[in-house]
Amino acid sequence: YCGIYCDWDLGPGGKPNLTKFDVSDGIMYAYNTALSSLPYVGMQLISNQQVNAFMMDNDGTTAENPGVYDGFTYAEKWQTLSSGIGRVQSNETDASSVISAGPMKMKSGDTARVVFSIFAGQTLAELKTAAEKARKTLKDLTGINPGYTPPPPYLAVTVNPNPINDI
Repeated sequence: YCGIYCDWDLGPGGKPNLTKFDVSDGIMYAYNTALSSLPYVGMQLISNQQVNAFMMDNDGTTAENPGVYDGFTYAEKWQTLSSGIGRVQSNETDASSVISAGPMKMKSGDTARVVFSIFAGQTLAELKTAAEKARKTLKDLTGINPGYTPPPPYLAVTVNPNPINDI
């Protein structure tokens, strides 16, 4: 896995920030929910590896939202780096995000090219335009056609008869 951790302190004290991962287009973005004059910032994986994303409340204390104020353990770093699309939105707080590529299987001496882009815009629409320009630039410079494939939707299954209803 190869990833980037960012603590987005947009505005005084970094609050109230919100981080989101837009599953439909593979863009992570953050903004200050109280000060509309501040820009949106974002990042994306634009090389062709599988993307992983985890949006975090820095003051979180649960397994689903580990936070960083009480330390950021190796296990928590690994969780946020390798859990697929783990948590798609933070709460409005001091927020962080992890975006990564992987898993990648490599042998000794192998090379992998992992490309992230970090960008900003005054509005969400400007941010998405900047993200698209980054994808186009990668293709123009390297010939790599950056592709993002959203994960498949979750499959809902109904069990009938449902023994849980009998409890």
